[in-house]
Amino acid sequence: MKYFYRYKRLSPYKLEPLAMALRKISDLKPVFTGDNVVEWQSSSGTRYRYERDRCAVGQETIPGSESYDWHVLAKSDVTHAKRRVFELINEDEF
Repeated sequence: MKYFYRYKRLSPYKLEPLAMALRKISDLKPVFTGDNVVEWQSSSGTRYRYERDRCAVGQETIPGSESYDWHVLAKSDVTHAKRRVFELINEDEF
């Protein structure tokens, strides 16, 4: 696939905008916040879930399936979880 700036070339005359990755961590807003759980959702629809009890961030394998691949954090706090979710979203988008 050839990319022209932030567009994917579908044919010589048609361009489709690419999904934008996040530029700043502050752009990441939670979709759900509970006592021990925080969830975020990327622009592509993938959900990310932080569980304080597990000390891990989960990346949904298939959107809507509620099954997650878990990534263990060094420290169990929301700041580290948000940084990890930011990294996962930017890896996933590009």
